[in-house]
Amino acid sequence: MKKVQLRIEKSPEGDWWATSPESPGFFACGDTRDEVIANAKDALSIFLSLDEDKIELEITDE
Repeated sequence: MKKVQLRIEKSPEGDWWATSPESPGFFACGDTRDEVIANAKDALSIFLSLDEDKIELEITDE
């Protein structure tokens, strides 16, 4: 299991963004907080070449 720090924030326009400080260049977006978390986990599995169920997110709201 790989623990990945995920920072999420809501933009002034109302959508959500996620970045990961340990994965430079990575970002994900979504219309809701839950959607950005799901999209980030899916994208991180590709970005890190891991199965999605092998990633544990440590979420920080900013």
